[in-house]
Amino acid sequence: YRGIAGIALGACGKSANEIVMEDGKLRMNGPAVAHFAIHKVPEFVSASLERAEITMDQVDLVLLHQANRYLVDLIYQTLKVPTSKQYTYLDMIGNTACASSPILLAQAWRTGRLPTGSKTMLVAFGNGLSWGMVLLAWPHTIMPATVGSVELEDLKIIYGPRGK
Repeated sequence: YRGIAGIALGACGKSANEIVMEDGKLRMNGPAVAHFAIHKVPEFVSASLERAEITMDQVDLVLLHQANRYLVDLIYQTLKVPTSKQYTYLDMIGNTACASSPILLAQAWRTGRLPTGSKTMLVAFGNGLSWGMVLLAWPHTIMPATVGSVELEDLKIIYGPRGK
């Protein structure tokens, strides 16, 4: 496949109150959200790959929403994703909510983990409870990142400490 090979999305309305904002504060039912991530996300990914007639062996890199290291590791383990196909950036920036997927994708590209022609699966999950994935093939026309093209300092402008 080339470009976007497939997109799959889902949501569970009955779980809408598991992660909510109340009075400007995040409230989350941690055990319910963890159960959802550990069970629903791998089930969804496996079914989506099957529908797309693609196996995990055909995917070069699997990028998961950077919720927390425990959940990310459990999902990789449940899906039997080899370490060579895993990539995390959580240790550097933490959980940036819906921004984690594009930040992770940019960092994987910047560090050379997305060579031209590679096949990447990007998986997100969270508020709602909702989930989604996209299968991408990097075209041969995408230039590799150059050292210094995007620096962590650039991200601190957006995600730095409050008031700075």
